[in-house]
Amino acid sequence: MPIPTPTLTPGDDSQAVESPINITVPPNTGVNFAVTFMNSGTTTWSSDHSYMFVELTTNFTLEVCSPTAPGIGCGWSLVAVSPASGTRSFAFRLFHSGVGFGVTIPVNITASTPTLTSTLTPTITPTPVVLPQDTFSRSVATGWGTADQGGGGGWQLRFADTTDASNTGSVNGVQGNIALTTTSSPVVVVAYIGPPIVTDYDVVATMRAGQAGSRIAVLGRVSGTGFYAAQLVVGQDTLVVNINSAGAPLGSATLGAPVAASTDYTVRLDVQGSTLRAKAWLAGSTEPTLWQIMVTDSTITAGVVGVEASLTAAPATDTFSFDDFIESTPQPVTPTNTPTPTPMATNTSTPTNTSTSTATNTPTTTDTPTLIATATLTPTPSNTPTPSTPTPTATGGPML
Repeated sequence: MPIPTPTLTPGDDSQAVESPINITVPPNTGVNFAVTFMNSGTTTWSSDHSYMFVELTTNFTLEVCSPTAPGIGCGWSLVAVSPASGTRSFAFRLFHSGVGFGVTIPVNITASTPTLTSTLTPTITPTPVVLPQDTFSRSVATGWGTADQGGGGGWQLRFADTTDASNTGSVNGVQGNIALTTTSSPVVVVAYIGPPIVTDYDVVATMRAGQAGSRIAVLGRVSGTGFYAAQLVVGQDTLVVNINSAGAPLGSATLGAPVAASTDYTVRLDVQGSTLRAKAWLAGSTEPTLWQIMVTDSTITAGVVGVEASLTAAPATDTFSFDDFIESTPQPVTPTNTPTPTPMATNTSTPTNTSTSTATNTPTTTDTPTLIATATLTPTPSNTPTPSTPTPTATGGPML
């Protein structure tokens, strides 16, 4: 009986976040690069080892981040060594049950030619990292669209179970809005944006909610293992920092007044290593000089950034607004301080969405580079990728 020929599964498709990837560095130099596929099909990439990330020239293989739902990106940070001269090329593609699908992403690493001066000095052109910033000065009927700068494929809105929440979002040319209604249980929407996926940064946003009990937060290190939140609750006079906006806070600070409904507040979260700092103040007033919260925690090591809107009581309906979102390099860490509460007078001003996977492919000849891969997903549960070839070994799971 003839062996059946594998066929493409309907609904499998992928798009490249960046393609091709061309890098020029000095000869015999280690180089970092990222390969990211977006699930542009209709099926979820599962964790049963049937969906694999493959480098076609070396057969270097890893399991995909999973589950990777349609509209979610799955990426790997890799390290290779440039050749002594010329160009070393790779080609990455996704496979399902042995059948390739979607795009192929080429990566070309070229050894630069030294520039002759008084000594031989190689010329390196670094690629700047563009961090997300957004003033929401556009109009979008469903979802939040693409930020003013940075953020790869744009804003992603997800419910707590990671299902798509784009239908709750809109942009009116002034703010990004999230409209939520619940009749029986709390509801949470996380809006996040990335890549880049980094470890240390400062993120700030202006936000408001319309009724007592509604929760607003700025988020850091959004990943498959959770996120850090600097959070306010309308009607309460406390700023808290916690994991996944739930459970006992890692730290808290008493504000000068309860958070008022339909009033803009600015919240800043700074993450550096295990140090987490936060502060909040009435939008338009002077930013507090001192951090109101400074704590340490190493549960989540890297991820993207975002904001959160949630209704904690039911039944309830509320509209949450966000503006002036900025991710930047972290502020210098200073010794722990104990600030006094910052007065936050109520006003009625008009308003203006990893664990890591490391695989080492040991070269058998000088032409086979060493690849070190870190899989990243936004956001999904962790998993353990298993290599399909005998030469490389891989441990760990997707980070976001």
